Amino acid sequence: MDAKTKADRLYKDLLGPVNARLAAMAYASAWRERCDEVQREALRLCCAKYGPRRAELDGQPITEPKHAWMMAESDWKDYYSEVDAVYRERGWIGKDEEFGVCPALKAEELERQASRAVILAAEAHFPGVTVNTLLCSGLEKYNKYLCLLTALVVNHPHYRKPAIAC
Repeated sequence: MDAKTKADRLYKDLLGPVNARLAAMAYASAWRERCDEVQREALRLCCAKYGPRRAELDGQPITEPKHAWMMAESDWKDYYSEVDAVYRERGWIGKDEEFGVCPALKAEELERQASRAVILAAEAHFPGVTVNTLLCSGLEKYNKYLCLLTALVVNHPHYRKPAIAC
C-alpha cells in the first residue's frame, strides 16, 4: 500500500472521531464559560475565602472558580448551595440529579471521551501508541499526539468543516 493510500485511509478512519472531538471541545468551552460566570458570582455572594490549603492566601477572598477547592471548609456549603440553586433555576441540571453536579464538568467529560475515541481510532494505524502508553508518558505528550492527529485531519485537502444544525 502506498503512502497516499495510507494517508487517505487514516483520514477516513479519523474524520468522524476528530469532528466529534472538535464539537465536544466547543461544547465544553461554552459550558465552562457559562458555569464560571455563575461560580464567580457565588464566590462573591458567599464571600468565600482561601483556607489553610493555601497558607500564604489564608483568609483572602477567592475570585477564581478554579481556586474553589482551596476554600475554607466553613464556606463550602454556602458556595455549593448557591451554585446548585442557580444551575437548577436555569434548567442546566435536572431536579433528579445529585447535589453538586456541574454542567461544565459533564461537558468536559464528553470532551475527554471524544479525545480518547480519536486515539483509539488511530491505534489501527499506530499500534504501539495507545491511550495508556500516552498517559503514562505524560499529559503533554498525550495532548500533543491529539493535536497531531487532529491536524492530520483538518489539514487534509478533502477536509470540510461539518455543518452544525441548531
